[in-house]
Amino acid sequence: MGAGLSMGLPPFDPALLSLSDSDLGLHFWAWWVVAQAESRGIAQDNLTPELAEEIRRQTLATDTNNVEMAAVEKILHLAASGEIERAGKMFRDLMQRFGVAVATLDEVKTGRRKQKAYAKKSRPDALQSIILEIMTRSPGITAEALLNNLRERAEVRDVIESVNDGDEVIEWTDKNGQVKTTPFTAIKDRMSRARKKLKTMRSR
Repeated sequence: MGAGLSMGLPPFDPALLSLSDSDLGLHFWAWWVVAQAESRGIAQDNLTPELAEEIRRQTLATDTNNVEMAAVEKILHLAASGEIERAGKMFRDLMQRFGVAVATLDEVKTGRRKQKAYAKKSRPDALQSIILEIMTRSPGITAEALLNNLRERAEVRDVIESVNDGDEVIEWTDKNGQVKTTPFTAIKDRMSRARKKLKTMRSR
């Protein structure tokens, strides 16, 4: 068993409230996993799928007696269980009650104006959101392993309609219900964009 978890809630940019529940949940979980790795002296670029899974298991096992941290723990349990959207919704409620005040106080103390460009950027499409979710849980995942994960999702027809190995394309449904196709060759580029977004999310 590795090192234990370090509980804590840092200041968050109020602009994050404009994100969807899913994106906000992903932001929160990405921050948590990377923060735990860094608390052990491990940089984000060296975060392995094995360590991410260990952090996920340890997160599910947390049981705080701190009343102030109980809500954070609940959100973390949801995110670690894969209920990203619910985690994002609860985190939004927490930010509205507590996080925004903390962020504002931080700006007053430091004199910094936090950037809101991240929340204003165009949101990822449905396929990219899934790739981002997968890579949040497994930062070091390979392209082939990611495709295998998408194949599993195709069985339940949740966004991913099929992974066509013959034509080497992924068929998926966008947020408007339209079926799109993405070639296998585009996966590495999408993964690169996901890594950059995760890194940006962590630095906010």
